[in-house]
Amino acid sequence: MALVDGEGQQLLTTGESFVPGPILMDAVRRALREGLVVETSFYRDVASRLNDPVHLDFVVPMATRPGVPPLVLVLQADPARSLFGYLNTWPVPSRTAETLLFRRDGNDLLFISPLRHRPGPPLSERIPLSRRDAFSVMLAEHPERAGRAFEALDYRGLSIVGAGRQIPGTDWLMVVKIDQDEIREASRGLILWIILASGFALFAFCVAGVLIMMRRELAQAHRREEAQGRQLRELQLLDAIADGSTDSIFVKDVDGQYLFVSREVSRLSGRSAEELLGRDDAHLFAPDEAAHARQTDQAVMAANAVMTFEELLKTPGGLRTFSVTKGPLHGPDGKVTGVFGIARDVTALRRDEEALREREEIYSAIVNQATDGIVLLDMQSWCFTEFNDAACHSLGYSREEFGRLTVHDIQGGLAAEELEALLRSIETRGETRNFDSIHRRADGSLRQVELSYRAIEIRGRSYLAGIWRDIDDKRRAAEQLLKLSLAVEQSPVSVIITNTGGMIEYVNRAFVERSGYPVEEVVGKQAGFLKSGQTPAAPTRRCGQPSRPARPGRANSSTGGGTGG
Repeated sequence: MALVDGEGQQLLTTGESFVPGPILMDAVRRALREGLVVETSFYRDVASRLNDPVHLDFVVPMATRPGVPPLVLVLQADPARSLFGYLNTWPVPSRTAETLLFRRDGNDLLFISPLRHRPGPPLSERIPLSRRDAFSVMLAEHPERAGRAFEALDYRGLSIVGAGRQIPGTDWLMVVKIDQDEIREASRGLILWIILASGFALFAFCVAGVLIMMRRELAQAHRREEAQGRQLRELQLLDAIADGSTDSIFVKDVDGQYLFVSREVSRLSGRSAEELLGRDDAHLFAPDEAAHARQTDQAVMAANAVMTFEELLKTPGGLRTFSVTKGPLHGPDGKVTGVFGIARDVTALRRDEEALREREEIYSAIVNQATDGIVLLDMQSWCFTEFNDAACHSLGYSREEFGRLTVHDIQGGLAAEELEALLRSIETRGETRNFDSIHRRADGSLRQVELSYRAIEIRGRSYLAGIWRDIDDKRRAAEQLLKLSLAVEQSPVSVIITNTGGMIEYVNRAFVERSGYPVEEVVGKQAGFLKSGQTPAAPTRRCGQPSRPARPGRANSSTGGGTGG
């Protein structure tokens, strides 16, 4: 006896000489494939080696847990130790009686048991089916003679009287025979004993065949019991999962009546499972909701496919939105027998999505109304994955055209390698970087821009968030302001600039020359000090007149009498 796996590896054995051969391995694979007890016929591992022992194997598949390799139990019998000896032992004294066991093998009958009158190893003697006068051939060719005694010749060509029959559940034939010469010599009482012994032998082998069949049925019943136990455990597990799930799980028949509802269905509906089972959706929902649910059930069963719907349902807790997945149920014949469904409450999710869309619309409106360009630069593709209208319109592109550009396409001052090195340094440092650059417009013209980039990471991908500001107008304004400042500074007319409080903030050169006051003594004082009596008369009168050499202001800064006219 041995325990082996599907590859024939021995895991446990009671005999040291057990080595599974090809015939046994075929039986092992068949037992694992069919899940049935398999018995081999009588065989040698190598048919041509007549001195090798004869085997008879019984292979039983073992039930295993998931993930455990399949195993089989092998019972390997040695017929020479018991069966052949039993066949060769006649139950009463006889010099010619013999019990034979054989089977068909091509065009011959192969004797399984050794012959009493022709010594030799088992499975070595044959008799051709062309021997129509031989008892074994007549029994094999005419099954209707089984169980009846008749006369014929045996393998030696001698006249015999015998009886035989098929062994149930096997391809073996058994014959019990005795020479006619011995029958004539023996008394009738002895003949009766022989016949009774032959009947007993036949009965014993029939019982053995019946026991083999009963053992097979017992093994099959054991497997069915294990399968039913597994199904029960799986159903209990599924029931526990359904009751513990926060999703609503249900099963309906083809008429829409509930066959199963989970605990969540009862909670949301405010009704117990007993109130729901055997009822349809009209008992649970408003008429329009029940009609819609029935319509989706029929669509799933007609299409014989899994579908997902979104439904708005009234519950004791208020109006709720559910994402419902429905699929067909099939019977043993493969026909659709109903639907199953899993409903998930997505009310909060849809509310959050709506709020997110609203925030995105507000954000988009704010960003697209900005006068500065705002972009999101992908550091792998160098493309602008997001941008506002100012970014593309300031360069003369439509949104579709700009979405196909890379940062290299708009760069007008740096080579590609220099630009990438600069952007990579911003990504590495993780700090905001401000710098001036040049952008190339769609018409080929260049514009001065002030750029501000900062590295960010979104879902594991690196980007640069950038703000572009056109400084061409700023530069032109600065140039105009410089020109104006030079014109005021060099003007021959005195110019004084005050704030709203009358505090002097600027005086030009002409004022300094005509008033005699240095700039640092004038700036920051009230403009009225020119008429306070502290200003020399002559310089005050000359303010606003054509320039001529002025008197030194410091020397007369404290003299009085001047009115500032």
